Amino acid sequence: MAVNYLPDFLLNDRVVKSLYESIINEGALLNASITDIIDQCFVSRATWGLRVWEEFLGIKVNETLSNSSRRQRILSKIRGYGTVTKELIARVAESFVNGEVIVEELPSPGVIKVQFVSDLGVPERLSDIQDALRAIIPAHLVIEYGFDYLLISEVHGVMTLEELEQTELRVFAPFII
Repeated sequence: MAVNYLPDFLLNDRVVKSLYESIINEGALLNASITDIIDQCFVSRATWGLRVWEEFLGIKVNETLSNSSRRQRILSKIRGYGTVTKELIARVAESFVNGEVIVEELPSPGVIKVQFVSDLGVPERLSDIQDALRAIIPAHLVIEYGFDYLLISEVHGVMTLEELEQTELRVFAPFII
């Protein structure tokens, strides 16, 4: 450090000490600013730079979403470039649910089924998943979504009342979809 090169009589001077401390503090602030700017170049660490990523990728900016949600939207858009394959569709959908997704082409021409198999019920951010998939899948293809639910045979006589009360409603099959 530069302070090691100062003579002892200057090290004890309050003006020199104050000046040196100011330089150290300003250097730390500058270093933090540089680190913050570098972080914006990486989607996984970006905060205020998420808007730049969204605008660059043509994603509608929605600052009411959490940074985590915005990052997932950006990453799914980045993963979505290239030829659309079943694997690509699965990767994009999986980036939202952090679980397994099976994609299959149905016998009906032009129909793709996206089946969520890791968790029961409808994923919490289904509309975001639908938007991301619609952005990468050609418009002439129809997308069907499949969800796994608890069946009566898995509940009746198997789960206690306490277990049922602690189970989220979204894992039970809805009457109307």
